[in-house]
Amino acid sequence: MRMQKKRLVCFFVICILMSAGCGKKKADSAAAGSVTQAQYCYTEEGLLLRGSGRSGKMEYFDYQTKNYYLLCGEPNCLHNSQECTAVYLNNTSYIGRLGDNWYYLKDDETGEAAFYCCSLDGKNEKRIGEFPHSCGWIAVLEDDSFFTATEDWFIEEETGEVSEKSRCGIYRYDLDTGKEELLVPEKESGLFAYTIFGKYQDQLVYGEEVGEMRYELRILDLETKEVTNPLEGTEVWWVADMSENLLACNVRDGELWKVIELDVGTGQWKEIVKDRKGTTGLFWSEELKLLHFREDSEGEYCTKTYRYQEDGTYVLIREDREEYYFSPLVIKNDLIVGHYRGGNWQEGINSELAVISREDYLAGKTDFIRLEY
Repeated sequence: MRMQKKRLVCFFVICILMSAGCGKKKADSAAAGSVTQAQYCYTEEGLLLRGSGRSGKMEYFDYQTKNYYLLCGEPNCLHNSQECTAVYLNNTSYIGRLGDNWYYLKDDETGEAAFYCCSLDGKNEKRIGEFPHSCGWIAVLEDDSFFTATEDWFIEEETGEVSEKSRCGIYRYDLDTGKEELLVPEKESGLFAYTIFGKYQDQLVYGEEVGEMRYELRILDLETKEVTNPLEGTEVWWVADMSENLLACNVRDGELWKVIELDVGTGQWKEIVKDRKGTTGLFWSEELKLLHFREDSEGEYCTKTYRYQEDGTYVLIREDREEYYFSPLVIKNDLIVGHYRGGNWQEGINSELAVISREDYLAGKTDFIRLEY
């Protein structure tokens, strides 16, 4: 499924039609933002992947066309120089989409971290303003604002050396004015003291460190600035990507683990799984709720995937061995896009994107199509 020149030109034309220059957004797309988690950026139209070691370029999968591209709109580009959009944007420290623009963080000419934006085709770059903070694992771009947890190292006044601790906070950055707002007071920590899990309407969901690598869930009302803790006293370990108002997470109860589903809008929660001896991988959406258990099967470890049912039960739908492990990332138009790793750990084969139909995945089939641009 190698990209052809005509697809590249088509993508270029689409980008031009969608673009309106920095600071201008179409009325029907003004609220369309994105969520960035690690090397992935999730938008309404596609999935942006920061290039792995095999490419070092920004890669893009379009849900509607099912095409996979390098994020470059220049015809005949060789994608091997800093001038190539796919290379240039891949080297930023953060990238996300809001409306008809890409927004990203990079060092300016003075060496300070600053926000920039450009059109979807990579043109019309504009500097917005400084943001001298290191971003966390997850960041949300929505309503002309950027939300992230931060971690900033500082110099000890007495010794003149870099402190073993960092100052951590949660910030909102206004992309129109270039002004930042501290939403959650900064605190010193050896690791990230805060991590954002997602946003639903005016509710910002985050975790606050209550011990070494132990977090409690918090919900900040962005209007009233009131903070609530719907799972008070519960240690949150692994949180699935938020789907609208739903958040699923692994929580620790002594030596055992539970899976809890939380409705962020109402604050109501329920136990999905309880009394397990280990954590559980999660993929959670309104239409498909999956639990991944690593279990021993006939003397060999495999990942068993269960589908949660509305009656409170969960049923086994597939077993995946090491040689073709696939982890879903997003469902669009009955197509599941995921993180695929062929081979086994000893062979050191890199992960990559792959797709499979929803029907085939739920049937336990392994006809994954690895994406190559």
